[in-house]
Amino acid sequence: MSYKALYRKWRPEVFEEVMGQAYIVQTLKNQIAADSISHAYLFSGIRGTGKTSTAKIFARAINCLDPYDGNPCNVCEVCRGILSDQVMDVLEIDAASNNGVDHIREIRESVKYPPVKGKYKVYIIDEVHMLSSGAFNALLKTLEEPPEHVVFILATTELHKIPPTVLSRCLRFNFKPLSMEEIKKRLEIICRSLDMDCDDGALTTVAINGEGALRDALSILDQCIAYHPGQLSYEHVIEVLGSINEDLLFQMTDHIAHQKPLKVAELLQQLYLEGKDMKQLLTELMKHFRWLMMASLKAKIEGWEAMPEAKREKLIQQAAGFETRDITEMIRKMADIEFSMKKSAQPYILLESGMIALASPMPKAAPPPAPSVQADPSPKTAQPVQKPKAEAKPSPEKKPAAAPAPEPTHQPSPTEGNSEGLLELVRQQWPEVLEQIRLDKKASIQAMAREGKIMAIEGEAAVLGFDQEHSFHCNKLDREDIKSYLSRLLKDKTGKSLRIKLQLLEDNKQSARQQQEQVIEKLKEVVPENILEIVEEE
Repeated sequence: MSYKALYRKWRPEVFEEVMGQAYIVQTLKNQIAADSISHAYLFSGIRGTGKTSTAKIFARAINCLDPYDGNPCNVCEVCRGILSDQVMDVLEIDAASNNGVDHIREIRESVKYPPVKGKYKVYIIDEVHMLSSGAFNALLKTLEEPPEHVVFILATTELHKIPPTVLSRCLRFNFKPLSMEEIKKRLEIICRSLDMDCDDGALTTVAINGEGALRDALSILDQCIAYHPGQLSYEHVIEVLGSINEDLLFQMTDHIAHQKPLKVAELLQQLYLEGKDMKQLLTELMKHFRWLMMASLKAKIEGWEAMPEAKREKLIQQAAGFETRDITEMIRKMADIEFSMKKSAQPYILLESGMIALASPMPKAAPPPAPSVQADPSPKTAQPVQKPKAEAKPSPEKKPAAAPAPEPTHQPSPTEGNSEGLLELVRQQWPEVLEQIRLDKKASIQAMAREGKIMAIEGEAAVLGFDQEHSFHCNKLDREDIKSYLSRLLKDKTGKSLRIKLQLLEDNKQSARQQQEQVIEKLKEVVPENILEIVEEE
């Protein structure tokens, strides 16, 4: 095979070509210069950050016949032999497929023999976390006291799976993810060497999708070159990745900002029919809102300066239409949609309904009704019925009493006059308060608060009532910090400053029966028994 993938063709051959790991490179070079080589190294970090490349450079450098400044010369007999895999002094082992005790025993037997051409015999064990527990135990003794001519370099992407007994025997280096600027800089060098015509937006998109791994970015670039040789444009990169065009992300965000749910639904349908991955759409939209959040805060985070100026200005302009709190809330709601989509057989419907909800305006409070003059506080469970044939005779001892005089009315205060409309608003928004408690990950408060019901508005307080069977919940919520928290959430949802007043309700059946009996007793006092009949409603 004459063709080599870009990540293989452009694999670093000296330490200076290793991107983004200056601390590690300098430490290794200092050790080589001082001839203080450790017997075991552990390189950890995400894929594509240079762990294996650094291990190979280090293996050549400590065996090089003519090193300079801690680097291998790459032209001597030993360096050329290692580069062409013809020298057996450097062995690269894949622990994913050689993870048993027998494979480690072979290594233990081979370390006894000195190197053939170089000074050190180097074992590079890649993905070392894949070794079995028995294999790790078999490796421990050799790793602790290897022969002087042996160097182990272990590489892993999952450091937490390495036993502490192995970690304590190694010199550890953590390879950090590369920044977008570092990846983009490397891509520019490669594109110039290939005489490619590429635009800035395309390079930025490839660098972002590399997600900190240069190898992943080079694989994307390789695919783009195969798709359209000689030219790298933003449109080509989007087609190769199957991503969503950023213009559509801005358009979707505008529809959400201007509360146009129909437009959101139409755009979703368009992308769905074009075969776009809906989960990827949601992921990219969340990333877009993250940039809006940073633009709103004027935060110059990593990747901001590398972004094309036109896109930065567009983000700043669009972010001006949102409050920062609204942006963070939308990101959280999109994360909830993403989580629910993973468990659903109909993820598109969940995405569609969730995005429409984001673009829908919040319900407004109904206008307060006119204050009612008359009120009938008596329950309607029992009604007096007069017999038509009986004639009422005045009692000599008691005068027939007229209907009870209405209680004197008073002029309602502004809060009381609007209490019915405010009560309706609070009841409408209470489910939103419970949802916010869930999003705040206060599960115990949410579980107890949902057993209560908004019963009334009393002055500047919203009464949250609990049945007798939920008295435990009522008592647990009766703390000032919890009530203040609920009051703050209620204000966020309704715009009204209301305290939360907890109330334990009487048993409904017993209370209604008691009220009924009280009314009947009062009627018996004023209405003769021969014309009064009590009829129970079904």
